[in-house]
Amino acid sequence: MTSIVSRSLLSHPECKVLKRWWNMKATNNQTKIKDRKNGRIAVIQGSALGDAYGLELQDKVGSYLDRDITLTTSQFRFVTEGSYMPWHRNAPQYMYTCLIQLCTNKWQIGFREETPILGGASDEADKVVTLNMGDGVIYTGGKTYHGRLRLKGDYMALVLHYCDTHDRRHNQKDGRIHYGEQYRTREKIPSHGELQIA
Repeated sequence: MTSIVSRSLLSHPECKVLKRWWNMKATNNQTKIKDRKNGRIAVIQGSALGDAYGLELQDKVGSYLDRDITLTTSQFRFVTEGSYMPWHRNAPQYMYTCLIQLCTNKWQIGFREETPILGGASDEADKVVTLNMGDGVIYTGGKTYHGRLRLKGDYMALVLHYCDTHDRRHNQKDGRIHYGEQYRTREKIPSHGELQIA
């Protein structure tokens, strides 16, 4: 399985509420900003809101995959213009990914089963997907290489739900004791930055 697109997985009003929530978090310096060679991103990992959406959607996502899955963690992600995502695969605890776009800007994501050539671009992808606001793409992120070319729009806003095949009793919740705690029982994630969504 390379990827499955689910149109309108979230409604436009839901996306707007999530963007408004993000802006409140950013205004109160509750996002983690990562400056990397491939661009600047801001994230909120393992929040109560993100995990609640992930738990609500896990059975639907599992039906697309034809398997039982459980949520590992969630992540809200805001990416700035010029950023890109090199070819990569996710860690084993993030085997299945449900990525939902929260804005109207366009940023294609490419998928590739074979090991990509170093420095490869999305035109070498086996499949390229373009999402609209509220659309989701479900893929085996722990096995399938995925990447994106440089973002030409001013920003991209996403929510990601990472899942695994552990049953609900044995799910480690990405090293946390409880869902929605933003890693308070695992590590203190620094909170800073004011990137907002237009």
